[in-house]
Amino acid sequence: MGDYLLAHALDQLAQANWMFATVNQDEDADPLDPPQPVPRPGVASLPEDAGVVRHAIPAAPRLAAVQLAAFFSWPSRRDGGRAMICGTVWIRRGSLVNGPEQQWSSWRSREILIRADGDSAPIPLEIRGVFGAQLDAHIMQRTATTQKAGYGSTMWGRSRQRIVLPSDFNSLRLFRHGGKATFTGVGGWKVRRLAEEEVELVTGEMSGEGPWVLRVADGVKKWLRITWNKGQYAGVLTHFGPAFGAGKELSAPNHTHETISVTGPGFVLLNAQHWSLTTD
Repeated sequence: MGDYLLAHALDQLAQANWMFATVNQDEDADPLDPPQPVPRPGVASLPEDAGVVRHAIPAAPRLAAVQLAAFFSWPSRRDGGRAMICGTVWIRRGSLVNGPEQQWSSWRSREILIRADGDSAPIPLEIRGVFGAQLDAHIMQRTATTQKAGYGSTMWGRSRQRIVLPSDFNSLRLFRHGGKATFTGVGGWKVRRLAEEEVELVTGEMSGEGPWVLRVADGVKKWLRITWNKGQYAGVLTHFGPAFGAGKELSAPNHTHETISVTGPGFVLLNAQHWSLTTD
């Protein structure tokens, strides 16, 4: 019995190693052959008249890398008829993968094209990091011949950040690494395009960590009394609205406490390790 259990454990380990290698191999690499089951001891040596029924061991299914990657990533969101945004993933070799996506995930460093042609509004995004790894995110403006990098943020582990893709940028570049360590974490990062109603309205008393996005309702004027980084050092507030989709920085340099007026509609990006605010 112990030999059979050991053979079964070896089969499961081989399958797990094969799936991990398949998901993490280059997209244009030849598919890896699935592992063959370890022969069970004793059955083959029994005489034909021993009364043992021999069952053929089924071959392992040949799953494609795309199927495995889809299993380990987020499914595309299909909410009640909401239109999907065409997304494109830039892979390291430059090939393109197109699909109707509002969210993306991967185990690798990638650049994803988020803005579709004709879409000029600021886009709120949520980024979730990788357990045990550092993830650097930079907004990008990419054309067929040029590229320009904008502001960036860094996160460690499975934390969340929310940022805004300004109207004059169209993609997001993500670089995964282990910082000073060689270990690059477990699992994949995730990026999600947020619907407007998913962004919290500025109201009452609020606080948070890391870059975060709030929303100001149409026609509403708010006075925000902000404390940056628990009063130790300054942060940055950027307002994105119909008249300034590229963003307008409203915070003052070197101020740890300040009062800022914003008028909706639009998004407010609070870029600080820690922020707290109260409204009128």
